[in-house]
Amino acid sequence: MADLRHRRAVIKIPYIGLVNIVAGKKVVDELIQNNATAINIANALENALKDHQIMNELAAVKFSLGEPGASLRAARVVLDEIK
Repeated sequence: MADLRHRRAVIKIPYIGLVNIVAGKKVVDELIQNNATAINIANALENALKDHQIMNELAAVKFSLGEPGASLRAARVVLDEIK
């Protein structure tokens, strides 16, 4: 029988950026390692700010995350359950 203590869970997802992960699709460019240069980041940001579709997608992601204060709400639920 294999020793399960040393097994690691592996998740394969198509994106690494939180916005893209939450959206379930590519909304913004993901500049990884050598592609994450100052000029590439500046260009991606400038393009995103000018693109109404990207801005709408970002607003949709923000809306899907709900109101601020999720940690506090979660803590209250936990406290209510243990009381």
